[in-house]
Amino acid sequence: MSMFCRCLMLTSLRLAMVACLLVVGYGGAADAAERWTRLLGDIPVGSATKGGTSSLGRIYRVTTLDDSGPGSLREALGHQGPRVVVFDVGGVIRLQSDLGIYNPWVTVAGQTAPAPVTIVGGTLKIRTGDVILQHIAVRPGPSEDPAVNRTRDAISIGPCAGCKTPPRGVLLDNVSLSWAIDENIGLFGGPIYDITVRNSIVAEGLRHGGHPKGQHSAGMLINPGSIGVEVVGNLFASNVFRNPAVAPGTVVVVANNLIYNPHSLAIHINAGPASPFSTHMAMINNVVTPGPDTVQRVTTVHVSSRLPGRVPDAKIFIHGSVSESNRAVLKAPPELKLIQRATVVPANWDIIAADEVAQTVLATAGSWPGKRDVIDARIIDGARSRSGRLTDRPVEMAALESHKPSVRAAIVPQHPFSMSGIEGMLRIEAWLCLQHFAVGGPPNKSCNATAAVLEDALLKTVQAPADVDPAEAD
Repeated sequence: MSMFCRCLMLTSLRLAMVACLLVVGYGGAADAAERWTRLLGDIPVGSATKGGTSSLGRIYRVTTLDDSGPGSLREALGHQGPRVVVFDVGGVIRLQSDLGIYNPWVTVAGQTAPAPVTIVGGTLKIRTGDVILQHIAVRPGPSEDPAVNRTRDAISIGPCAGCKTPPRGVLLDNVSLSWAIDENIGLFGGPIYDITVRNSIVAEGLRHGGHPKGQHSAGMLINPGSIGVEVVGNLFASNVFRNPAVAPGTVVVVANNLIYNPHSLAIHINAGPASPFSTHMAMINNVVTPGPDTVQRVTTVHVSSRLPGRVPDAKIFIHGSVSESNRAVLKAPPELKLIQRATVVPANWDIIAADEVAQTVLATAGSWPGKRDVIDARIIDGARSRSGRLTDRPVEMAALESHKPSVRAAIVPQHPFSMSGIEGMLRIEAWLCLQHFAVGGPPNKSCNATAAVLEDALLKTVQAPADVDPAEAD
């Protein structure tokens, strides 16, 4: 059952407010915290998964950048059971076909690689639950097949006919997604539950990349049946539209995102197809920075004129968003009735003020924010200087073909799936947080201890599991 559904059922009880309450503030000031308590709701949305970090977990190593075969990422993802995928090699993985995650309970830890890991040539398809993807770049580029380009996302999240576990609990954390032909991220085929996209770069959907519709270039599409989606602290840069686009029949929080150089639409609440699901949306403290390709009419949030007639009971909260250069913040039909208190809040993010968003996002978004590859560095610099543009074929696309791999074995701690010196945290979790910090990842609700505390926790004496440490897979 999703986090949203569990809390929604609790709201029918007298203690619902206590059971689901999440107080979110910014700046540390008591008055700000009190104000957010009044404005924000009681139901946290987003992923609560631990991925593959379980006492029964196994370690699988990526030792080759080949598309498939022994030591490949594809092989590691194909295993079953709780697992953490670490990288002994960094560089470019060129796919020969789309790469799927079909078995649940997996953490893909790109922060463990000796250099940034970039996936090109296909879509990463998440078709199951309890998936964590961290510190990876996916830049698919165009296919020669127009039929493939119609749905070529960087990452797509949705169900599949033969999958036993539907998408429920997915965390995309510090990922870099660009050069898709359809969307950089697509959520579809609901119901899917509890999805978080945090501290990521969603940029440069290709404008004329071969999509059958012609000009496209889309950031993120959240389709009906996406329940409990959290989009927080991300940079959306130089996408024509869908930054993101949200359909009715969804439960979504979009907060503290920086949207640079949208051409025609930034955040777009569309009228969508008919859906049996309720609509709860909160758009909070997002910032639009116009660029060279932004048309004058772009607002931070655009609500379809058809939405009130199609979904009259939609619960939509819009607060604190900013559009620079004196542009309008909201375009909405006059009959739309916004709610004055959000029904949903982010589960994995503390709201910050709008004037802090640009600095925070530009410092922390992307796959390796402390050691950016040349592509992310260019995108960040373009957003900061307001020189980044829409693109049809980025200059680095050809250079990826000749990218040389980096090799260095990831030093996983002994007995990784035993408890650390921090209550409730496994040794593998403490180590992954250290690697997260090492590549510039910011503190978050999973990695909220300092590096010194984490290092000390790994030095604590632990009880080894059973007679043999099974953590390293054969």
